[in-house]
Amino acid sequence: MIINTSTIFLTLLLVVVFLYGGLQLVRKFAYEIAMENHEAVTALDNAAQAERLRKERAADEQAAAAYAKVQPLLHTKLTQPSTVRSNNNNNNKPSHLNTSSKSPLVTPQGSPNRSPVSAGSGEENV
Repeated sequence: MIINTSTIFLTLLLVVVFLYGGLQLVRKFAYEIAMENHEAVTALDNAAQAERLRKERAADEQAAAAYAKVQPLLHTKLTQPSTVRSNNNNNNKPSHLNTSSKSPLVTPQGSPNRSPVSAGSGEENV
């Protein structure tokens, strides 16, 4: 075997060419794997998005159906005159809004005040 400058140069050139070709093959293979992985992830994301939109549409339909059942009740409550707004006279106020109550446990709205002092008094105002 003859070792001189031209054979060393030719050997190095062949090594570089084969390394470059091998690296290009590996790069191409890795790119194909990455593209397949990206397509699979995209398909999964699209399936999850479609499922989420389907559930959202179903929830919207259920909410609309529930509102359709309640809407007539809301409409009738809004059209009926309120007894509190009808008159500012104290004689026409409902009994639970009576501010001249002798019990300190009843607030103007009619709900009992839950203080520690009144808890053991035995008297309940509802």
